[in-house]
Amino acid sequence: MSVVDIALRLIGAFYMFGGVVVVRAFAMSRFLDDALDRLGGVKPGKAEAARAVWNVGTALLTFAGGVSLLLLSDLAPRLFLASLAWQAIYLGWLAPQVLDASDPADAVGRQQSTHALVVYSAATGWVVWAWWHGRLLPWHELPNWALVPGVAAVAVLAGYAAWIALRPASDGG
Repeated sequence: MSVVDIALRLIGAFYMFGGVVVVRAFAMSRFLDDALDRLGGVKPGKAEAARAVWNVGTALLTFAGGVSLLLLSDLAPRLFLASLAWQAIYLGWLAPQVLDASDPADAVGRQQSTHALVVYSAATGWVVWAWWHGRLLPWHELPNWALVPGVAAVAVLAGYAAWIALRPASDGG
């Protein structure tokens, strides 16, 4: 295994971790929103709910890209590019044109998201470079001992996010 392979895998692990952190933050936010609703009837607005759903989608794409990069799979550039496009659509159109009209975003948070997109763009460029230079394997050539846990990890995180999003709010009892 070369230094480039190790660096690619570390980037994959970093974005896997990032995906888990965002989904976990979504779960905590949902828990707190439910608690505030029970205490005072305060429900998150539609824009806030849409942001949360979009962020979970971003997290799942980012996590899946990280898994595929950790495995040095040729699916990684596709997933990284899809996640990059997803984030760019959000920051370039959806948030400023649709969501911010009814519920303006935090300027510091938006700036941090923009910086994260720039860093993610660089990582995506490197992943595409690795694919272009034949450093990534076709996914169907990956050994089952690596592929099965990778797919399972994505499925588990997606299932957890869906469970958090779709479960009814607690009745407090």
